Amino acid sequence: MSRSIPVRWPALGLFVALWAPGAGAQDAAQIATDAQAKLGEIQKALASGKDLPDKDGKQKDVPDWQRLRIDGFKAAGGQIKVTGVFLDPGIPPTASDPWSPTFGAIRNDLEKMILATANRAGANVDFDWRDLTRVGGVTRAVPDGDWMGRLFGGRPVSAHLPPHVAVQAAANAAGGAKDPAKRNPAADRLVLTGARFGAGGELILVGLRDEDAAVLAWLAGGGADALKGHPAAGAKPVGWGGVTAAEWAVGVPALRRLLAATDDNEKALRRLYVDRAYFTVEPTGADPDGRWNRFVFQVEGIQIGTGGVVEERPRKVIEPVVRSLIKTALVDCTALVEGAVPDPVAALRLAVAKSKKLDGVRVDPGFYFGPKGELVLAGIQPELDAPAREELEAVVRTTLAASGRDTKTHGEFIAAKYAQLADRPVSAAGMTPLPIGKVIRDLRAWAIRYRDDVRLRLYFIDDLQTVADKRHIVAENGGGLVLVYQIADAADGPAIDARFNRLFAEHFPKGLPDIKLSGTAGKNKEPLLPGLTAELRRVVASDPKEWYGVLIARGSFDAAGRYTVAGAVDAKAQNAKLGALLKRLAADDKWKKTYFASETGDDLPPDAPDLPVIPMAEMLDKVRRVTPAYPVFDGLRVEKVGYDARANLVFEAHAVGPVTADMEGKLAELLVDPKSPFRLRVIRPEQERPKVQIKPVSGPPYPDDQVANFSLAFGARLLAKAGAGAADRAAAKAWLDAALLHYPNEAAVWFLSAQYNFLYGDENPGRRHQMVRRDLFRTIDLEGVLAFNGPAQRKRRYEAARDFQGTARNELEELWLKCFREAKDGAKPLTLDAVE
Repeated sequence: MSRSIPVRWPALGLFVALWAPGAGAQDAAQIATDAQAKLGEIQKALASGKDLPDKDGKQKDVPDWQRLRIDGFKAAGGQIKVTGVFLDPGIPPTASDPWSPTFGAIRNDLEKMILATANRAGANVDFDWRDLTRVGGVTRAVPDGDWMGRLFGGRPVSAHLPPHVAVQAAANAAGGAKDPAKRNPAADRLVLTGARFGAGGELILVGLRDEDAAVLAWLAGGGADALKGHPAAGAKPVGWGGVTAAEWAVGVPALRRLLAATDDNEKALRRLYVDRAYFTVEPTGADPDGRWNRFVFQVEGIQIGTGGVVEERPRKVIEPVVRSLIKTALVDCTALVEGAVPDPVAALRLAVAKSKKLDGVRVDPGFYFGPKGELVLAGIQPELDAPAREELEAVVRTTLAASGRDTKTHGEFIAAKYAQLADRPVSAAGMTPLPIGKVIRDLRAWAIRYRDDVRLRLYFIDDLQTVADKRHIVAENGGGLVLVYQIADAADGPAIDARFNRLFAEHFPKGLPDIKLSGTAGKNKEPLLPGLTAELRRVVASDPKEWYGVLIARGSFDAAGRYTVAGAVDAKAQNAKLGALLKRLAADDKWKKTYFASETGDDLPPDAPDLPVIPMAEMLDKVRRVTPAYPVFDGLRVEKVGYDARANLVFEAHAVGPVTADMEGKLAELLVDPKSPFRLRVIRPEQERPKVQIKPVSGPPYPDDQVANFSLAFGARLLAKAGAGAADRAAAKAWLDAALLHYPNEAAVWFLSAQYNFLYGDENPGRRHQMVRRDLFRTIDLEGVLAFNGPAQRKRRYEAARDFQGTARNELEELWLKCFREAKDGAKPLTLDAVE
């Protein structure tokens, strides 16, 4: 806030009081000519600010000479008429010489110097100074009735401001221009303390400026423009060398850092935002050092919040820094603290609640400004990542900009302050980071794994009416934290509520800082979602051939609200088919409005499905190889696999005896093991067994004669002939398959199977080796030392393998011994991830 006193002085002939007619003038015309010839030397002497040397060679300082520029001499009426400009510093009148202004004090020495320089020392001639233009000067208070005082001291001195005051005023106007395009912040980073004339008569401004070259550039442009037509400017370019570059410790960035660094005793000062800081210079004549200056350092800005910081508090902090530059300067922080702007908490909470990216953010009162002028928010934040921080800044700025336009609610003054704040960077550094994001991530992960079509949001409210018609649950002692959700199955609601309460209690056993909630809870009447995931499963189940092996394991919404499908496909081309199906459904209003649109109505088209390709044939092959390694599957042989209409993974199998829950449970365990390559093919409901079933098929799995003719001797003979040709090997294999299905408790059968696999098994050496080990481990298990019939089992095995001799027998026996040692050391049976 400027306190400048406008000065509009008409040109006056005040110097008439200083002039008296000459007595005995001697050749005034010649003296004027001589002085004019020496004008350059005279101006140089004036610029030096030192009088002529006395008889001892000493020179007296006369700084007021530097304020004088002489433009010429000429004779008139027997006198020396002088033209030029005098920058009157405005020395206050004294009691002994009440009417003697500054020029009168220097006149005698000045005339002596002129005559001496013109080689006319001691000449008796009068000087006429009436045409000397006087710039600046001050008036003084004159008592009523003092007509002489009114005539001389009480009238305006000059029509022109002192040049440094004129330039300072122009700088202040440029730094505070209302039009941003015309505003030049560099113009605020200077203070002009005076002016003088150089040796060539050029005007030189004196003061301090920021080291930034932009300040000097403004002086050369806008500063020079301010002096156009000013009598002190003259014909020569204005010199700016007297405006000394200095570290500008009173600039806006420095003041922001100063206030932001205040200790906790003065932390209220952090709620002050410095928008502008600049010096004003007033030609009052009251300053005892500058004599013609009154410096006021103006600090403008914003006080946010209702803390009521008074002007004196920031002034005490800022004043020492200002006076390190100008020791007599006054500091005015009135425009910094006036009209405090309330924290826009209510508006920001509503705006934040509309953005899913900001779920878990709670804005509280207590904003302040950081060292770079950034608006630092108070409240709670869920450990925001970079995109969420950008979203928060955008929301805050948009809300403040809207408040800046709402003059009806806030009034023009406060609205204008909000508009200023809208341009500031925003920081969440003052918000307490809490693992609220962990709560929603854990809850969403749980929903994606165990529920279909659950859309979740977790955010803060202060008015229950905002969620009155939505399905929601408010966290107990949660500071206004509310979980809002949409579901397709009403039975999911209680499960979601229970899971949320548990997760919140785990992460926040002491609750959150409370706020007072207004309004009343609603009745959760929002309609259920129509069930898109169930529809996809229905479509897939309707054509098992086209969609063979396609599993819609889950349909869920991600953090952005986009619907996503999880599961697996049998072939890559099925992903494209599934994508086309989703696009068709997304165009249907039934699904578009509920699954493919945001809360604000924006389209959220489905992403192209990229479900992992997990071939069913590969899974079936591995299951058939691995299941015989476990006794629980004895009497069972898997033949086919597919999905039913409820997305159960159904294995068809020949079974000797009933299919038990243990069989299905163990098969599910093998499939969903974290290391299993087929774990994504199984839906795992919460607290239920994975959706895996074994369906027995009717009819004998093998020719009746293979079962009817079962004997170890018969099988051994078939195996002994297996090397003769493909038909013999097929007969041996058929007998082994029947024997393993009907007599899996016979060790010799497993040993003969190991022998067959060793000699004629898979062409892949790795797979062949695994099958041999599988069969040997079963043999060892049945012949174990604790088995009541172990010796008898071994005896029958030796008899069955009696005809199997030679190198192959020796190698198989050596492998049997190795497996025996591994089994004794606790080796585990074959698993789906291990089989090649």
